[in-house]
Amino acid sequence: MATLCRLANGFANTGNYAKAKLTYEEALRLEPGKARLVRDFAAAALNAKDTDTTERLLSSALSSTDAMSPAQQAEVHVLRGKLQLATKGRQADLNEFRSAVELEASCENIYELATAELAVAGPAAAERDYTHYRARCGNTPAVRIKIGRAYAINGAPDRALVEFRAAAVLDTHHPGVHYCIGAALLQASKSNFDAAEAELRKELLLHPNDRLSHAQLGHSAILRHNNAEAERDYRRAVALNPREASNFIELGQLLATSNRGPEAEPLLRKAIELTPDPSRNNYDIERAHFQLGRVLMKEGHQEEAQRELAIAADLLNRSRHQAEADLNGDSSSAANPLAVTRVPTEQEKSQVEAYVRGIAPLLASAYNNLGVHMANAGSLSLAASDFAAAARWNPTLSGVDANWGRAAYLAGEFAEAVAPLERAVRAHPGESELSSMLELSRQRASPTNRP
Repeated sequence: MATLCRLANGFANTGNYAKAKLTYEEALRLEPGKARLVRDFAAAALNAKDTDTTERLLSSALSSTDAMSPAQQAEVHVLRGKLQLATKGRQADLNEFRSAVELEASCENIYELATAELAVAGPAAAERDYTHYRARCGNTPAVRIKIGRAYAINGAPDRALVEFRAAAVLDTHHPGVHYCIGAALLQASKSNFDAAEAELRKELLLHPNDRLSHAQLGHSAILRHNNAEAERDYRRAVALNPREASNFIELGQLLATSNRGPEAEPLLRKAIELTPDPSRNNYDIERAHFQLGRVLMKEGHQEEAQRELAIAADLLNRSRHQAEADLNGDSSSAANPLAVTRVPTEQEKSQVEAYVRGIAPLLASAYNNLGVHMANAGSLSLAASDFAAAARWNPTLSGVDANWGRAAYLAGEFAEAVAPLERAVRAHPGESELSSMLELSRQRASPTNRP
C-alpha cells in the first residue's frame, strides 16, 4: 500500500491527477479508511477541482478508524474549509479553519485562516490574521512573499506589491522576489510594462535560469506587440523547463498566429502530450487544440483539424461551466502568474517516471498473484478487479487479459469481460474457450439482453 501511495502522490505532484486518482483508489481498495491516504487523496482531488471526490473522502475522514493526532485532525479541517471555499465562495463558513488553528496553531494553519478570511471578507478582514501570522512565524522574505501571493490571487495587487516590496527590503536577493513584484505590477495595470520588465530582468540578473521570469517577459512582450522578443523569452522558458505545457502553448500560439504553422504544430502537440488532465489551469489546453486545428486546416488535413476543433469546443464549454461555478465558488484564477510560483521540474517528473518503470512490473505481478488467490477462493469479482489492476500496471504481462476476462465472465460482469477477452483472443486465436466466453459476453452485455 505504501508503494501505491507514493506513486499516487508522485502523479498528483507532477500534474497527472487522472493517474493519481486511479492509484489512490487502488490503494484504498486494499486498505479502506487509511487516514493518511484519505487526506493525501482529498488534497489531490481538491487541487484538481474534483470537489465531488473531495467531499466523499472528507465526509467521514474525522471518524476514521486510524487514531489521528491534533495536527492531523487540523489538516482535515483545513481541507474541509478549502472545499467550502471551492463550492460556496464568499458564503463559505470559516469555522473549519478556526477549528484547525484551535487544534494546531501552526504557521500553515494560521496562514490558511487568514487567506480564507481574505477570500470571504476581503483584505481588511484578513489583515489582523496576517499580522498574527507574521508575528508567529517571523517577518521574513518568504512570509511576506506568501502573504503577497495570497493578496494577488484574490485580486488585491496593490496590497500584494506592499508585501513583495517589504520582502525585497528584507532581502533584495531572495529568489522570486523581483519576479513577484514584476508580475504584480502587470496584474495591477497592463500599462506598467517598463517597471514590471525592469523587475523581471533584475530577477534574471540574480537567477538567470528563472523560467517563470522568462515566461512572464514573453507575456509582456506579446502585450507590447513585440513578437520577436516574446519568441526569444518563450523559447528560453521552454528550454529551462521542457515539461511545462503552458510555455509550449504560448510559443505555439505565437507562431501559429504569425503564419508559421509548420513550426507551431510540434509545439502545440507537445503541449497536449504534457497535459494528461485537460482541466488543468481551467482547461487552458483548449487553446492548443484550437490553434492546432487551425494549423491543420491550413495544411489541408481536414479530418484531423475537425477533431482538434471539436475537442477545443468541448473544452471551451467546460471552462465556461467552470467559470460560472467560480462565480459562487473559488474566485481565484489559475491563470494568475502569481497563483503558482513553482512548477514540477524535469528532474522531478523524470524521477516519478523512473520509479513507475521500476515498480510497475512488480505491482502487476503482485496483483496477478492476488487475483489468482481470489479466484481460487471463489471471489471472482474481486479477482477480476485484481487482474484489471495488474493489466493497468503491465499490459504485456503474460496471461493477464485471459485471467481478467475469464474472472469477469464467471462473475457475470459481461461488459467488463469483453475488452480483455478481445485482446486475449487476438493473442491466442486458437483458444476456443476464450472465444466462446467472448461471444457470450458480447451477447449478454448487449443492451437488448439486459433485464
